[in-house]
Amino acid sequence: MRDQYILELFEAIRNGDRDAFEKFYNETWFPLFQIAISKTRDEAEAQDIVQDLYIRLWERREAIVIASNPSAYLRVMLRNEVVRRLRNALELQQKKHLYAFSLQDLAENIEDIVLTKELETQLDKEINKLSPKQKEIFLMYYVEGQSSAQIASKLAIAEQTVKNQLVVSKRRLKILIEGLAYAQIIAYIFR
Repeated sequence: MRDQYILELFEAIRNGDRDAFEKFYNETWFPLFQIAISKTRDEAEAQDIVQDLYIRLWERREAIVIASNPSAYLRVMLRNEVVRRLRNALELQQKKHLYAFSLQDLAENIEDIVLTKELETQLDKEINKLSPKQKEIFLMYYVEGQSSAQIASKLAIAEQTVKNQLVVSKRRLKILIEGLAYAQIIAYIFR
């Protein structure tokens, strides 16, 4: 009986009914939140995951088809979101580790320290040359480790706009980043 009610609510959601969405949310969020807490062991992260799940559900409502068992469908969505976030966190951790290792390796002697500081200063200057929106998106993505979907949601813009801004930013910074890699190689060779 409950699943039928949830399915009816979802059909109304597919037609853009915001009241049905609110009822759907109120009927289904808590079990998902409990699962998210058990997987993340972090209440704030669990709240973010569940919130993102419902945002994604609303944004894709017209394309999603739930034939039966809406609870199972939502649990699969939740699992996919948890896995995606864990993967992103792992990638960010790996990037931080590689970056820290590269900086430590470069800073072995005083010349390397000076070179690293100059390159960091140049990179900061180039980042500051980006438009305010590009800079904000670039920092949210590369420094804070947020996904393009999270950034789009927070800035109330399309996810594709976020991706486009990141491509433009990377193109502008590509030469400097390649120069940084070249300087690292030179410093390593002449050590």
